[in-house]
Amino acid sequence: MTRVLTAAERARIVAERERLAWNLPRPMAPHVAPVAVPTADAAPARQRLDWQSYLALYFPGRRRHDFEALAAYGEYRSTGEPGDEDAAPPAS
Repeated sequence: MTRVLTAAERARIVAERERLAWNLPRPMAPHVAPVAVPTADAAPARQRLDWQSYLALYFPGRRRHDFEALAAYGEYRSTGEPGDEDAAPPAS
């Protein structure tokens, strides 16, 4: 025996058939922010510096197109550590 579909169910089926006919990707699920679970051995999280802050802290007085600073910032973004050992931030 066949069950009668509601309007919403029919619309969902039609939308899925059209998606398949046009070879479109599935719609993404609504974004849900991940829940941070603190652990006992987790180190305190450091805030990552953006390019302007990194440049001002580790390469004061340099221009933003300085390739040495850019390479060091690229390494910092990939590892989380300052890229140039000689360019330590000034002691406060």
